[in-house]
Amino acid sequence: MLGAFLPEWGGAIAALAALFALSYIQLRHIALAFVVIAAPLPGFVLAVALQAPNAALSYIFGFFPAIVLATRIAARVCEGTPANTAAKDELLRLLPLLIWPGLLGVLIAAIPLLAVFASSTLMMAGAMTLSFGFALAGVPFVARLLPYDGEFIARANRAREARERWLDRLAFVVQPRWGWSVSGIALIFAVLGYFGGMNSDASLPFPPFGLAVSAILFVTTAYLATRDLRRTVALCLTVLVLGCAGYWLCGRLATAESSLPLAVAIGSFPIFLMGAQSAAFARAGDNAAVATLRSSEVFAAAIVVFGVGAALVSLVLGPATGAVLIPCGSVAALIAYPALTTMIYDLVPPRVSLDAYRVR
Repeated sequence: MLGAFLPEWGGAIAALAALFALSYIQLRHIALAFVVIAAPLPGFVLAVALQAPNAALSYIFGFFPAIVLATRIAARVCEGTPANTAAKDELLRLLPLLIWPGLLGVLIAAIPLLAVFASSTLMMAGAMTLSFGFALAGVPFVARLLPYDGEFIARANRAREARERWLDRLAFVVQPRWGWSVSGIALIFAVLGYFGGMNSDASLPFPPFGLAVSAILFVTTAYLATRDLRRTVALCLTVLVLGCAGYWLCGRLATAESSLPLAVAIGSFPIFLMGAQSAAFARAGDNAAVATLRSSEVFAAAIVVFGVGAALVSLVLGPATGAVLIPCGSVAALIAYPALTTMIYDLVPPRVSLDAYRVR
């Protein structure tokens, strides 16, 4: 059953209308907001037509790259860059950041094939790939053709400045004392989630072998995305907290939903994006705190919209785990991941050579 609270197509229309409103609030451009919600639709339609399980997750899977790309293209246009150049440059810049979590999500969806062949698993993986691919290709292609007048630029700049003032309040997490405090809170949530799931006799959707494969995939993808050992550890610890929360959630719902691993993978997309971008800034010369803050400035608004939009889609269409875990992943990307990164860099600071102090 596709709809959780509404009839199937009624629920889908309600979810798309809510996403369109959110996308417009973020982008302040009606046509671009329509492109964002339309780009992942082919994968979603395929999943519904083939009766793949948790079809709504295939749409959320493509909505993330769509909203991130559209946000960055709109921002570049507001800075004075021609739309054609902005679309091309942002696609080339963001593709290495987005491709790794996208590959991870498809592989996590395909893990059940290791135990038993299931056509529904192949359907879901194919639908997710189609949704992600259309978002990556469709948003930049159409965005470069849209008109952007002076009224849009003024409207979008005012909205962006207002969002930045609010999101600047999250800058405290890169301070060492707050980084340690928030990291301790995250550890408490992980412990409570794990033992809460055990005490509720919640069963896991994967056997131990499948869980081991999932863990290897997460660690490998995290390192390939960041190419930084400290940020890889911080990323994996953040995802571990998210996974423990999902384990506890399955116990509360008295079910072991097959959507749990995929919901955790999609919920970790913002964490991967923050990790990959902050690592890129660090390689360009920024210190750990500045790299994290710059990543938050670039992507925080899109991450918030993604979390809220995914929650709305999951509440209307299901699954229940997605309605909780994916927004929690957005919160973790903006608070827990920067705090854990700060804590790790404070605990194990990188070596600094004498050349770094040389005046050039």
